[in-house]
Amino acid sequence: MFFFCTPFIKPFKWSRLLFTYIIPLIPLYAIWDGVVSVIRLHTPEELLAIAKEADVKNQFKWTSGKQKNSIGFSVAYLVGQPK
Repeated sequence: MFFFCTPFIKPFKWSRLLFTYIIPLIPLYAIWDGVVSVIRLHTPEELLAIAKEADVKNQFKWTSGKQKNSIGFSVAYLVGQPK
């Protein structure tokens, strides 16, 4: 997508073309960011543990789980409701 859309990004900059096509730093950084983001995904159990650790006064009732979205992928959620 980077390779097709880059020439049409406004404002036009020659440096953007250089770092996309000649020295492909922009696509490499974007791929790195995506990989690291996927590695950092949390399970519903981990989200619940993080929330309970942050709620030191025990003011919320926490629920977490997974829900399928319209595309079919599972999305983890965390909901806190005041007690």
